[in-house]
Amino acid sequence: KMAAPTNQLLVNLPITRLEINFSRLLSRCEVMASEDDRGGWRLERYAVSLEEKLKELNRSPQKPTQEQLADYTRRVEFLKGILETEQLPTACERAVANQKLASVTSWDTSQKSVTKDIHQQSQTKYNNQMRNELFTKKSDAVKQGAGPGEVRQRNVNVGGGQQTEMGLDEVLQYHQNMQEKIADDMLSLTRALKHNTLMANQVIKKDTKHLSEASKLAENNYARLKVETERLEEHTNKMCNWWIWVLILVVCMTFILMVLFIRFFPKR
Repeated sequence: KMAAPTNQLLVNLPITRLEINFSRLLSRCEVMASEDDRGGWRLERYAVSLEEKLKELNRSPQKPTQEQLADYTRRVEFLKGILETEQLPTACERAVANQKLASVTSWDTSQKSVTKDIHQQSQTKYNNQMRNELFTKKSDAVKQGAGPGEVRQRNVNVGGGQQTEMGLDEVLQYHQNMQEKIADDMLSLTRALKHNTLMANQVIKKDTKHLSEASKLAENNYARLKVETERLEEHTNKMCNWWIWVLILVVCMTFILMVLFIRFFPKR
């Protein structure tokens, strides 16, 4: 049996009493799902209560974030899938249904290890049940064929062998289908990755081109600004020189006029 996981509560405050109770009940259900007997009828009742509390959380004005609600929903759906799988009539059907729950355990949350452990325990359990059923059918067929009559023995043994082969064929076919599906998914992901890489490459090339154009434009503007600055400095220097000569001329004229004034109008 698995040890009880620590209750995972939201870090963001404030957190409502409804969410605290929901989180505790969800953790308790996951512990019960990891047990051999699945907690009996209590887990079904708890799962129903979980669905009701999840609906209340969605309607609550102080509901958690969308990411946290999605995580809660996936965990509740996983528990419902475990219960529905447990109610299937044959071990082969239970193993196939449990294998389909593998995609549900792939989300990235704090409870990822718990759900994976539950899924792996269930898969091991159903595989053992399926193996026991196949061996039981085979042994029953052999025992039934031990009665009087060679024809009955051969027919029953052949029937038991056919049942065994059909069960094994179903398992092999299922695994083959799963491998093909995984290969198709990997191929689709590879194509998507290639497409995204090409798109990112094109975007990077466009951005690089724009940056180059902007850099050239900046260099041209800097060169033009430098030329205009030199012209302005040259013009400023010329104006300054003209003003200096004008001032010198004014001073000289003032001096000459003063001398003439003194000569023509001497002091009495």
